[in-house]
Amino acid sequence: MNRISLAAALVVGVIALAGCSDVDPGASRESADPSSSAIDHSIPFNLGEKYDAATASVRARYDLPVDADYYIERYGAWVANESCTVAQVLAWQELRRATGETDEICRVVYEYSLAGTVYPIGCAAPVMVVSDEAR
Repeated sequence: MNRISLAAALVVGVIALAGCSDVDPGASRESADPSSSAIDHSIPFNLGEKYDAATASVRARYDLPVDADYYIERYGAWVANESCTVAQVLAWQELRRATGETDEICRVVYEYSLAGTVYPIGCAAPVMVVSDEAR
């Protein structure tokens, strides 16, 4: 693997290890400042699936991310909340591909300073990578 692929795989791995929680979407929460000192991990994931009775099939569901104006302006129309696991994002992408829709999605990458401040620093696109190379 080249260094860029390795770095991307490490970023996705770190995000996956960060852990997330599936919380009731109706639960109340304070509005979060994207550059706040702590990320609100009670944010529900915004990707999923729904049954489409018209086509009798399961389709991918996408809800706007928390602080949609901020994130969409910076990272595009398809942004996953930080509570989405890599596995959930990959499953959502697979479902979108199966129905012929775009699988484009962004997971915001955060920097954690020693002072405890959290800043969004960019966007990563989770991709399943399978190779026959030795590890």
